[in-house]
Amino acid sequence: MASVFSPSTSIAIAASSDRVFELLTDRTTWPTWNPFIPRADLLPSTTLTPTPSSDDDGHLKLHQRLQFTVQAPIFGRPRIVPGGSVEKVSLLETPGADGVYRVGWVQDMMPAWLMRTLRVNEIVEEEADEDGEARCTYRTYMTFDGPFAWIVKFVVGAKVQEGLELWAKGLKDKAEGR
Repeated sequence: MASVFSPSTSIAIAASSDRVFELLTDRTTWPTWNPFIPRADLLPSTTLTPTPSSDDDGHLKLHQRLQFTVQAPIFGRPRIVPGGSVEKVSLLETPGADGVYRVGWVQDMMPAWLMRTLRVNEIVEEEADEDGEARCTYRTYMTFDGPFAWIVKFVVGAKVQEGLELWAKGLKDKAEGR
């Protein structure tokens, strides 16, 4: 069965897949390049209130719960979306035989029968360019399922798509040193 909606985007990046993966998994860098989710705070497993943790090095880890600060262009200006979103890291893979890095999360703020989301980020190493410079492709997609996904689709679906595109462009610019 197909999802209610599945926004996605991809972009070629003139940088190594290692560099892009490091930026993607280091939340402390997000404010410098990520206009869609400029902040992701670690949450204890049982609350919705971010708390500082002495063992938090800022890198994504499997099963972490995070409070995402969501920023979307509204009326021509980036604005913080009240409440943001709570996500749980569900996928964190370094390249296997397929040579693809993967990072993903699922929403963790409402019952799954009401809405389920999955966000997957993939980084694929490409052949070096003619000058021997590293290149990769970053691709990302989300799936939205459940009754509440229909409301999200019609109310903010275009903003989610735009946010993924802003995320990808910001990641590209940072990885390429712009």
